[in-house]
Amino acid sequence: MTALPSLPEFLNDAAIPLATVGEDDLAAVAVFLKSRTQHKRVKVEVPSYFATKYHCAPRFVDYAFQGHNHRKAEEMMNKAVLETCRRSVTPCFMNNGGTFQVKKVCRLENTTLFEQHTRFIKDAKLQLGDKAHKERLEGIFSGLPDWLQQLAKKNIKDQGVIYALHGTCSRNLDSILKHGLQSKYSLNSFGFYGKGIYFTDSACKASQYTHARTSGVILVCRVFIGKVEVLAEKSEDKRVPRKGYNSAMAKRGHTDPKVGNGNKQLHNEFIIYADGAVY
Repeated sequence: MTALPSLPEFLNDAAIPLATVGEDDLAAVAVFLKSRTQHKRVKVEVPSYFATKYHCAPRFVDYAFQGHNHRKAEEMMNKAVLETCRRSVTPCFMNNGGTFQVKKVCRLENTTLFEQHTRFIKDAKLQLGDKAHKERLEGIFSGLPDWLQQLAKKNIKDQGVIYALHGTCSRNLDSILKHGLQSKYSLNSFGFYGKGIYFTDSACKASQYTHARTSGVILVCRVFIGKVEVLAEKSEDKRVPRKGYNSAMAKRGHTDPKVGNGNKQLHNEFIIYADGAVY
């Protein structure tokens, strides 16, 4: 099957020959097209912790250095490190008992992006279907670090949405503030599980994506995972979710990344393929 471009690019490029796209991809694209073309009026409640409920320029709101939120952020990041990564040599830079020292904590406020994210979830019309999928979603949620679960219970009303971590470089923050995380940037990057946006429930794994041993940025994001396909092995050509699913998951101890050493996936990773699925 010929590789499919990322959805934002696909939807804006009429020259892509549909004959080269697989059946499952076509179905997934059709679902995305449907959700992109619907313009139903959806009432969006801006989070109560936003500094304003009205539209304003996107901004970062700083939390006080060494204040309550700053101290809690450092505590939570260090709780979200796998013991395996503390004790052994792994690619996530947390070897030999390393710890996170949080330099700054900010809240991203972009009402336009938040509204787009909320409408995306409503348009998705999550249908978990059989009991197995419901239990899978419940299992994913209960397996998250306690603080990510507590954040979700406090701030999220929609089913199928979790808080998860995304590592990036500080130079990307201005673009993220204005436009959010965008899957188009993954087109030219390597990923075991396709050209999507990657998240994790482990701070040690998120730090690996900052590409920095001494500094970087970890975002705590709302992520609509919906109906999750648990991958058996790596899938580098993946551009859209499997038919009937909203996201993919590389599951710790289950998914085989086929890296040649026979080891299974060390960290949980969640992959989404549509920008609106994250805020």
